[in-house]
Amino acid sequence: MTRIVAFAAFLAALFVHVVFADEPGWTNEEREARSTAVFDGRVVTVKLIDAINDREALYSAVISVETAFKGKELVEKDRITVYFERPANGVEVKRCPNYVELKQGRRAKFFVRTRKVDGQEKSFLEMGSDVREATPEVSPILSPEISPDNSKEAVEAARKQGAATAAKDIKAGKHRILYYGKPLRVDLFPTDEETGYPVQVVAGCIVSGTFVAEADAYNHAMRDWASKQKSSDESKNP
Repeated sequence: MTRIVAFAAFLAALFVHVVFADEPGWTNEEREARSTAVFDGRVVTVKLIDAINDREALYSAVISVETAFKGKELVEKDRITVYFERPANGVEVKRCPNYVELKQGRRAKFFVRTRKVDGQEKSFLEMGSDVREATPEVSPILSPEISPDNSKEAVEAARKQGAATAAKDIKAGKHRILYYGKPLRVDLFPTDEETGYPVQVVAGCIVSGTFVAEADAYNHAMRDWASKQKSSDESKNP
């Protein structure tokens, strides 16, 4: 009985916010102002929670956070669980506001609202336009893929640039591993096994010595940071 009461309260809170949610003509700035947290991320899993009624169901999704723009205290961890409504039969139907559409592997910008449900803070996507397609990632590597200057001095300067860029990204909470070489399947949305960070493809097979030096230095700094964070976490939780 306790579970039923708690779930009913959960759904009631969700229903009230969706019914009175504004939609959908806000600018990104207006939507951000109404959100608790805003971040770029990738959908890791999608899970059915329970039925709301004979037409709608409650789902949850685990989102891998890549870059937080607002509410960093909420998304300070690498992943966050959000809740949203979907049609009970899984078939898309129209409504106002629109339903959220999430599939495993999807990358997007998420506008999340939080509120207390049964004494606990929960994060919600309340309408379809709370999920916006993320802008393509810009490569942080400044060295050209093809360069006439691959001297020892140029390579060393590129290495320093890569380390400096990584330090700046780490400070901003942006964690990633750069990839160049044999093309990857873009539908796989790869994750680096060592760090768990998302992989960003920045070049193909033909690259200059300075490009390689800068990208490798960037990745070395990211891996070093991830290793130190892991060691710190293990010392706190032996």
